[in-house]
Amino acid sequence: MPIPDALKAFADHFGLRDSETLSTIFSILYDHEDDLTILPALPGTTEDISAKTGLPAERVKEELYRLARKGAVIKMPKGVFMLPHILLELRDFSAIWPEAPPEFFQAWQKLIEEEYTKALSKQRELGIQSRSRTLLIQEAVPSEGRVLDRNSLRQIIKDAKLITTVPCPCRLQAEIAGKRPSDCPAGDKSFCMQTGKMAQALVNRGIATVLSTEEALERIDEASAAGLVHNVTDFVDDYKTASEIGMSICNCCPCCCILLYSVYKGFPEILGKSGYQPVLNPDDCIGCGECEDRCPFNAISTDDIAHIDLEKCRGCGNCVTVCPEKAISMEKTADRTDR
Repeated sequence: MPIPDALKAFADHFGLRDSETLSTIFSILYDHEDDLTILPALPGTTEDISAKTGLPAERVKEELYRLARKGAVIKMPKGVFMLPHILLELRDFSAIWPEAPPEFFQAWQKLIEEEYTKALSKQRELGIQSRSRTLLIQEAVPSEGRVLDRNSLRQIIKDAKLITTVPCPCRLQAEIAGKRPSDCPAGDKSFCMQTGKMAQALVNRGIATVLSTEEALERIDEASAAGLVHNVTDFVDDYKTASEIGMSICNCCPCCCILLYSVYKGFPEILGKSGYQPVLNPDDCIGCGECEDRCPFNAISTDDIAHIDLEKCRGCGNCVTVCPEKAISMEKTADRTDR
């Protein structure tokens, strides 16, 4: 089915104007007649959209809140509604919609496998910068060298006034589409977390579970032990403001995660580096291959000793935690993403 004219500009923003798969996704998300009148009028408040479209304000409000619960539009502070800025946002917000049918996830899986690189190329062409970055596993550095700021996931959790968790959109999509491997290291627990107003918005949608600080820290420890990659998304440079607006925290597995998939497909800018990089002491390395097996970015190869490709590496620290000879350490670099 063709993408409706009212949504072609939206699809073109993703570089997918002619995508039949995206058309299927749109048909499930935007399934009311009023949607095709309301969506081209975004962004705006209920009153703004009512004035632009001529639809009654109460009718517009009801429809926008219905779409927001589906993750099809985003409700911003001060009552402004907008469309997701990048394809990944649309997928992440909509994949946790509780009533999403199986064919919705199957369509997303097909689009990611066959057309997602087109969307990433369009994002690169438009110069849209990612706000996602890897955070170092705390166990990868000695206690005296541990950071206590926005680059420490444990510190972010401790500073958060509200913490929620939802099912991981990536693993949920892969599971329902029948593509999640049986040995996925994440298991069944929800490791995706949110803080601040972002967390409150998910509570308001009725789809999040509130965690205590202690519960969240326990999940971080479990994620680290499983070899998952800590990634965080925030939207402003000031840590206090970012904490209030909220951060999205992912603990990513290499088999399902779309952020890691983006890096594998040649778009490393989608995921900023941690500001740390591994350093190998060749005299201590025995070439056992434990670090190669653990590395989620395919950045390590092994013969007599390990070889680390720092271009591929995002600085997660997983290699350090499994090295039996302690032959790898993490050092700070100039390539920091704390802006």
